Amino acid sequence: MLSDYAAAGFDPEAFWALTPRLYLLHMQGRAEREDSESRRMVTGAWLTAMLFRSARLPRLARLLRDRRASGGDIDVRHRLASLRSGLPAMTMDEWRARHGR
Repeated sequence: MLSDYAAAGFDPEAFWALTPRLYLLHMQGRAEREDSESRRMVTGAWLTAMLFRSARLPRLARLLRDRRASGGDIDVRHRLASLRSGLPAMTMDEWRARHGR
């Protein structure tokens, strides 16, 4: 597990302070980031090929339009709300008292 954590680019020293859940969240986050980067590269390659074959280039402003206007922020808020609903409602002090820290 430590070697996977270090290979993912995280600090090996931080590994020993992680709970299994935090380890899983770090690794899932890294996997999602790699998926996103991979999709971005494939999209860039596809777009380059399509622009190369195009008889007429679209306006640059159209290609660079703001993606956030399509509801991306709403999706993130919805996802965070879903995550929050599954977590116990307690303060950090309550958590520390429960775990003896």
